[in-house]
Amino acid sequence: MHEVQPRDLYVASRAWRTFLLKIWGHEIKENTAAVPDTYQAICRIPGVHTALFSILQGGAEITPHRGSAAGVIRFHYPLIVPKNPEDCWIEIGGHHFFWQEGEPLVFDDTREHWVKNQTEETRVVLIIDFDANMPFPVNLYTTLRYNLIRHSTEVKAVQERAAIGVPPRATSTPVASQGLISMASHTTVSTDRS
Repeated sequence: MHEVQPRDLYVASRAWRTFLLKIWGHEIKENTAAVPDTYQAICRIPGVHTALFSILQGGAEITPHRGSAAGVIRFHYPLIVPKNPEDCWIEIGGHHFFWQEGEPLVFDDTREHWVKNQTEETRVVLIIDFDANMPFPVNLYTTLRYNLIRHSTEVKAVQERAAIGVPPRATSTPVASQGLISMASHTTVSTDRS
């Protein structure tokens, strides 16, 4: 994976990579074309501004860090976890958690968190950041902050570098036909790679 975010600096030897689908409201079309069903599902969640796959190699550690401001809820959906999930964990605000495939983890991004993969296997998590429903007047601040960040030169630069050239997923088209002997109708799926 290409380096696309300054936060990759949290990991020595670049053992943490991200595959961005959306950053601060900007879709990375070249990347979403590779995972259209996932992106379609993400788009149904209200308030999503960032979505990415987080790929952490075995032996990697992401040092303690926190989000910059209130108003962001972070959702982790583990897709691939090591055989011994307790050896690949996240600590959030002093509480220790480990990922299990298909079991989401949701937390306030402003809480200090850090990650350690003490296995030789890769961990892949779908991360989705969405807006928290903040009370007035905090919601005014979070809306202003969102728009300033969304239009910042840093986010535009990340957006330009984020596409990694994964070919779009082939689309499936149902094809009706008849059996040669029985003449029974059936449908098969043809893969269109155009």
